[in-house]
Amino acid sequence: MSDSGFKQQIAAVLSDRWQVPLAVVAAVAAAGALYRLIPEPVQPDVPALLVDVTRLAEAGRTTDAADALANLLEMQPPLPVEDQIELHDRLAELLFEQEQRRPVALTANLERLLEHVEAAERLGAPRTARRILRSAQVQEWLGRPEDAIRSCREALQTDPSPEEGRVAMRRLVRLLDGRPEAAAQREELLETLLSDASLDDDSAWWAMRQAVDAALEKDDPLQARLLLSKYAGRLSTSDLKGYCEYLWACVLMHEGRVEEAAPLVYWIDEWIKQIGQEVFNSERLRELTGLNRWLLGRVYLAQEQPDEALGAFEEAAAFKPDDAAAAGAVIVGQAQALAGLGRHEDSRAVLRAAAQMLPANPGERDRALKRVRATV
Repeated sequence: MSDSGFKQQIAAVLSDRWQVPLAVVAAVAAAGALYRLIPEPVQPDVPALLVDVTRLAEAGRTTDAADALANLLEMQPPLPVEDQIELHDRLAELLFEQEQRRPVALTANLERLLEHVEAAERLGAPRTARRILRSAQVQEWLGRPEDAIRSCREALQTDPSPEEGRVAMRRLVRLLDGRPEAAAQREELLETLLSDASLDDDSAWWAMRQAVDAALEKDDPLQARLLLSKYAGRLSTSDLKGYCEYLWACVLMHEGRVEEAAPLVYWIDEWIKQIGQEVFNSERLRELTGLNRWLLGRVYLAQEQPDEALGAFEEAAAFKPDDAAAAGAVIVGQAQALAGLGRHEDSRAVLRAAAQMLPANPGERDRALKRVRATV
């Protein structure tokens, strides 16, 4: 073979060997060009979408709003962590608001809510007082008072805002009711609330009533008097005076000083009629009206007027007190009045009905039971 022939063969071989690599390079280059033509995934504007979700929820389309949030959480690739936290938190809040509106919260939704709270925390969401208090309410709805108590105590340790602190203390006061081992803490919480100059009138009335009731429950009218002397000044203004006088009347009745309590009860009735012309649709005034009817019933019982007492207790019941212990006291009063009229079977029937309506809260249940047993 000549030199020229050999060179031609080498050239042909080399030419064949480079055909495949060159084809690969061409394919890669083409793929790169096509990739540049494919648009990158567009990240959604989460704040804007949350505004839309809020509008859906406000329009009553809660399910659509929740579905929209859930769909965003399932996006691929996943959203930035801070956006995921925001979505989990908003979904938990949406479920919370929905269950707040129900007469009885749905367990499945409450469990789902807590799952979103935990998911947000796993992603790094801080345990703020707001989030902890929301979980505490859910735990209470689920019948887990011990967990709710721990959460409220934790909320008080996490630098809460003044309002968050008041909410945590009020909830703790309610949850600790009827727990002898926590009585001292409960009294301390109530005094802290009553010492707060910025406490609104509704909360001041609630806290004073809780504190006085607790003192009388342990048969310590002196402590009740000291509390009223120290803190009731804020209830002494013209538009709140009836609430203050009601609490003093309760102390007098507990001490057996019926002749001194009765004029106060009558005065409160007249005050309610007068103030009612100035204050309309006041839940607080409505509550006081029912409570004073109950106290009037006790006055009539002490004066051995069971017929008048029964009428007063029935009027008190018509106000349907939200406080389970107050509702129980009204029923017990009715039973006492019926017994005083010699209607013993009716009296026992009322007590049996009361036993069927005992509240779920341990403290409220214990207080109601004490009243029922004392009556029996």
